[in-house]
Amino acid sequence: MPMNRRLHRMVVGQAQVALLARGHAYPYPTCGQAIRKIGNNNHLYCWSCNQHCCALCRTSVQKMSQHFGPTGCKQHTENP
Repeated sequence: MPMNRRLHRMVVGQAQVALLARGHAYPYPTCGQAIRKIGNNNHLYCWSCNQHCCALCRTSVQKMSQHFGPTGCKQHTENP
């Protein structure tokens, strides 16, 4: 692995640890990648593992229409 790629991974890893430690982010349920909710949408998509999850219950979501709705989590809420 080239040095600049190794350095990039190290810097990204350190930034993720810092976000998690401060409570500004949480680990993605499927891959552990640090993620945070921005805006009011609780439907999150991970660029690392290409999976969807819910910011409210922090679980992996397969079908949006079955998870978000009257009997499930709200898709849009204010940030805490």
